[in-house]
Amino acid sequence: MLLHIYGIIYTILYVTLCKIFIETFAKKRISNDVYGFLLLMGVVIVEYMQSVLFARYMFVKVAGIILCGTFFMWIYFKQKIIRIFIFMLLYEGLCITTDYISLTMIEHFFVHIQKEQLLSQAISLLMGCLSQILLFCIILGIRRCFTNSSASMMTEFEWVRFAIFPIFTIGSIMAMLANFDAIVDVKQKNVLLCIAFGLLVINVLVFYLIHDILEREAQIRKDKLFRERVKNDTRLYRQISENYDKQCKREHEYKNQMMVVSALVKKRELKELDRYLDKTNEEIAHNIDFIDTNHVIVNAILNTKYQEAREKGIVFVLKINDLSDLSISDEDIVVILSNLLDNALEACEKCDEKMIKVKFVHENEQIVISVVNTFVDNPVIINGSYQTSKEDTSMHGMGIRNVREVVDKYGGTCVIRHENNLFRFVVLFE
Repeated sequence: MLLHIYGIIYTILYVTLCKIFIETFAKKRISNDVYGFLLLMGVVIVEYMQSVLFARYMFVKVAGIILCGTFFMWIYFKQKIIRIFIFMLLYEGLCITTDYISLTMIEHFFVHIQKEQLLSQAISLLMGCLSQILLFCIILGIRRCFTNSSASMMTEFEWVRFAIFPIFTIGSIMAMLANFDAIVDVKQKNVLLCIAFGLLVINVLVFYLIHDILEREAQIRKDKLFRERVKNDTRLYRQISENYDKQCKREHEYKNQMMVVSALVKKRELKELDRYLDKTNEEIAHNIDFIDTNHVIVNAILNTKYQEAREKGIVFVLKINDLSDLSISDEDIVVILSNLLDNALEACEKCDEKMIKVKFVHENEQIVISVVNTFVDNPVIINGSYQTSKEDTSMHGMGIRNVREVVDKYGGTCVIRHENNLFRFVVLFE
């Protein structure tokens, strides 16, 4: 009976580690946690029954485990069945490798353990625990290198601290194996086996605990990014609305201006008329929208930021062409241009030499967005990433993250450089 309990626990760990391995490369198809749990429990039952029924036929047992795992994991994960099959082959290969490594370690370090003892059920179970924890460590390494999930948010130092758990477990199981033959009492051996399995289960539970914490942290960051995006969009639309209101007022004033011009013409006061027209033309030149890219949203943003730059005494140099056939959504254009230009305007306000160079062109099947601005204070760099300085520290660097998120969405690339008091942010879409 006890052997069956250990076998079921071992199968649960096998299926759990298989899930952790495959979710490194695939996304879940089943979003409901209850259904997902029931499906995994079904895998455990089927896999364990196969292990018991085909215990004497190793090849048949392994083939059955791979095929069964492929079917159930294909239901669980959103991936082609052939890829799930390849993942199962890789996982089974890792299992066989860790079994061999654990056996080699025992034979190398514990020469006093006889081959007959290695075949005993108790020693085999401990070897299984050692093999599983080694497999767990390998999967953690794979996830660290290849995962695109929130686990990539952990720093190198955090990964090292997390590695203390499996390293301690490996050391504990090795110590148990070293002294296992000295224990005669069967109850004590069972206690050691329970401790070994317990340590292995704790490692997996700690992994999922950290994973859940990181998922919540990632969601909090997404919420902050969303709030910052809404804030930027609202500010831009408010500026556009203000410009529209100004335009309406100018249209209203136009009637009065025409009345003044008509009166001056009738009175033949040509000098006064000439002075009045010069003044009016200057005001019109200051308020008119000069920038036209054949794209309404781009025009609105660039003209708004251009007027804001002029009011702050910032030189605004622009290179554009026809952007009428952009494949980027209006919302994403707002995110990129608003954040980059807002950061540039903010940095230039602190400079004696105020200059912003903007390039937005669509040519040679490429879209290039480049913003170069002068700056005084060196940019803040945290973990190799550029940050922006905001009064609200909780939203620190959200603008650049918003831009990166949009660029990644379209498979583009970002290049950020700063030198000679010039900060350069270039976005390229193929």
